[in-house]
Amino acid sequence: MPFTQLALKKAVRGIRKRAAGFVLLAILFLAVGFLQDTFVSNQIRKTTRLELNKSTSEIAKEIYKNDKWDLKSYRQAFFSASSWYVLAADGLLIDNEAPITNLLQLFHSVEFPTNLTFGAPQTITSEIGGKYRLLGRKVKGGVVIVGSDTDESTNSQCAECLDQLLALDLAKFGPTLESAAALSSKEVNPNTSYAVVSNSGELKSGLGEVPLKIDPTAMLAIVKSGKPTNIANQIYFFISRPIFDSKNKIVGTVVIPGDITLQQRAVKEQWKFNLALSAVAFAVAVFIALYFIGREIARSPDFEKLPEALETSESHRKEFKSSFQWDIAHNCKNLDERLKTLKTIVAFLNSEGGVLFIGINDNRTVRGIKEDLELFASSTDKFLLQVRDLISDRIGAEFAPLVKTHCESTEGKTVCVIEVEKAIGPAFLRGDSRNHFYTREGPRTNELDPKETSAFIRTKRWDD
Repeated sequence: MPFTQLALKKAVRGIRKRAAGFVLLAILFLAVGFLQDTFVSNQIRKTTRLELNKSTSEIAKEIYKNDKWDLKSYRQAFFSASSWYVLAADGLLIDNEAPITNLLQLFHSVEFPTNLTFGAPQTITSEIGGKYRLLGRKVKGGVVIVGSDTDESTNSQCAECLDQLLALDLAKFGPTLESAAALSSKEVNPNTSYAVVSNSGELKSGLGEVPLKIDPTAMLAIVKSGKPTNIANQIYFFISRPIFDSKNKIVGTVVIPGDITLQQRAVKEQWKFNLALSAVAFAVAVFIALYFIGREIARSPDFEKLPEALETSESHRKEFKSSFQWDIAHNCKNLDERLKTLKTIVAFLNSEGGVLFIGINDNRTVRGIKEDLELFASSTDKFLLQVRDLISDRIGAEFAPLVKTHCESTEGKTVCVIEVEKAIGPAFLRGDSRNHFYTREGPRTNELDPKETSAFIRTKRWDD
């Protein structure tokens, strides 16, 4: 059977009924995944922002008081944040409490303290009044500086002991820039600050208060964007808070990087899960669609064929008629005879389909349609054209593809065979004053009244 337009409609109706749910489910998963991703990501940013804002406020409040940098109070305070940077307005790195090597690449054009010499400890006073004991050494590819503040309240070691401690820590960094940058902060005395700087002015590693001047433009640009940033496969969300003097002038900035890698990965995994569920739902929908289309393509109507059909009586899906429009009793043409054929076709359409043999008597003897053909100059083509035109005119052109007509010869006589498929919607026989609805009940064709027709149409599963 060719894959007709109505057959396609039948497949589509089955697809709509059974696959639509899976398509909607897939769309629902995608929508939920998107909304969930958006909501959770926003919640992560909101929560992180609140936590980091609190910490930046605490740090800014302690380190700058009464228009002065209060390093003593700052060093003695405890902050909930695990890492942060404090920068002066002129680019001085006041404190680096974020031993995250990947983030240090955001600092460029590092400058050493003025008059810093290498090889011997010396005391340096920064632009904001901080005093530090520093010891620097050149290594292959760069410079390593170790140091400690000299505030008696936070560092009680004697000057000689402090110099010895700095020398011991400096030796741990090795002879090259690579070995120095690779050294873990855990291997350095907790009271020792350090900085590893390349010859090109890049801060490769560092922790604590080494008074370097840097260019923080790259980091501040990320802060200003307000978006999470992926740096070396780690995702950070930056928060900054400017430090103002009494004249509302910015004198510094506190920057805190929040590592939200695990949270973002969890969101990503959840999105992958939802996407996988959507893919499964879509795959099921596609499978169902292919099944129904394939079923309609492959479906071969189970119509009885001559002469086997003559071995059994009429049934729910088989009927015999002696003629098409030839009145055998009166031996003349009678157009009303055609209604019998059309009624049977409508009944087959509204039931389970069936086959109509014209030219077969009720007792299953072959009579042939000789008289009917003579009305069309014995042309089977003209006869079949008349049958098809009647079907289109009186039943509907939309049903014509479901009705196949041809003529066969058996016992030396011509028989018209009309094969009718089940329709996907109710079919009516158009009359002069109203339409008529027919169904098959066993071997009989029954006409239903309007009430019965309405009930039948309402309860029948047309797409099966």
